[in-house]
Amino acid sequence: MKSNHNNSILNSLVKYLRLKQYQFEVTFCPYVLTPGEKLVFNTILIILLSLFTMLITLYLPLQIESLITRARPYFLGDIVVVDSAPPTRTITMIEMGMRL
Repeated sequence: MKSNHNNSILNSLVKYLRLKQYQFEVTFCPYVLTPGEKLVFNTILIILLSLFTMLITLYLPLQIESLITRARPYFLGDIVVVDSAPPTRTITMIEMGMRL
């Protein structure tokens, strides 16, 4: 009984994956391509999707944090943001040893 249940789950998963493959091929038309062209098409698609995923995971949290930081004064009133970076010092040409 247990193996029959596992078999039906496996069959339904295979059926679902075949349906998704069919929907992909009908939507993006790779079924009209030769096997080599399909390989290039799918490779480019996978690379673009992986780069987009990396972009989302790496930069979206930083952008959201920046957006929240910039929007905070509008929602909470005037809050003075103190920059924790030390002041920069300008070096003159004389200090660098250059002559005009």
